Amino acid sequence: MTLKKSPKRESRKPRPSNCTKMPLDYEIVKTHLLSINDPEHRLFGCVMLVSGPRVGEICEMRRCDIDGGYIKIRKNKLRGRPKEKVVFRKYPIPIPDWLQGVMDATLATMKRNSDDYLFQSRHHAFIGKQLTRNGANFWVKEHIFKGVETPGQVPTAHTFRKTVCDHLVATGGNDYELGRKHLDHQSIATTVVYLDKSRGRYEEAVRAAL
Repeated sequence: MTLKKSPKRESRKPRPSNCTKMPLDYEIVKTHLLSINDPEHRLFGCVMLVSGPRVGEICEMRRCDIDGGYIKIRKNKLRGRPKEKVVFRKYPIPIPDWLQGVMDATLATMKRNSDDYLFQSRHHAFIGKQLTRNGANFWVKEHIFKGVETPGQVPTAHTFRKTVCDHLVATGGNDYELGRKHLDHQSIATTVVYLDKSRGRYEEAVRAAL
């Protein structure tokens, strides 16, 4: 018997070669985010940079999930889990002072009730509804990083996840476990894969220096 590839798989387009492969510089991204004029886009980017959520998790975030100096991340909905059951990550994210200042200034103007989605769609047909995954990536590409040079990369919401992981491990004495807990990876092997993607920056630096 000869096994053939699925026709659906055959018809899939290859991934673009310019997709995000490396984390960005944390401090440069932070400085850029703080310069964004739109308060909601600025808060969105800053929360993404600090907490490193999956794109589905940032869309699920409610106003009440930011409390007591911490950001609680709702885990992605899993198959078989009752819709009404809310499960949070084991480790809430401490809010640094600079982000707390952004939150205090922005949340006062956003007029969100406790159970409202923190980030809501601005599409004319879905005003006030939950921000979708496509919407989140659109914000990143067309508002957060618009006009910013990211050579060889197309920034997405996942860019923040890789960036904060790279920064935490680099400043935490190469403690991969710190990155694993922050990103809620089940296996340290996944975290290692994330950080191996930054090897290209090391190679570029060596080539430039030598």
